[in-house]
Amino acid sequence: MFEVLVFVYENYYAGDSCPEPAHLERKLNAVGFESDEIDDALSWLSGLNTAARGSTGFVGTSQLVSPEPWLREPCPTSARVYPAAEQNHLGATCLGFISFLESAGVLPAAMREVVIDRAMAAPGAPSFPR
Repeated sequence: MFEVLVFVYENYYAGDSCPEPAHLERKLNAVGFESDEIDDALSWLSGLNTAARGSTGFVGTSQLVSPEPWLREPCPTSARVYPAAEQNHLGATCLGFISFLESAGVLPAAMREVVIDRAMAAPGAPSFPR
């Protein structure tokens, strides 16, 4: 999946130049990527797109659907508690790096939640130095 994401980034880093998902899937198949890797990458990108736009919308004609809990703006003075699933999937090094970026003022709390969501959607587990 990561090879597909890197290819997409290298070739379509300007968001407006990226083709629609169905067309992009055909291009990736033509380049030689495996179908399951393409599907995983397109699913991951779709989640990123949803997170970037927010997931608010209208139901019926007027009822506003509240955003997903991880898309709500965190209070700047609140502390982030990482559940066991996040700790296990991301690992201490990743969580430490996220904390560093946040404390350095580079990663706002709302963007931190998007980063964590997309990292949780990525396959694999942390590798520990030996």
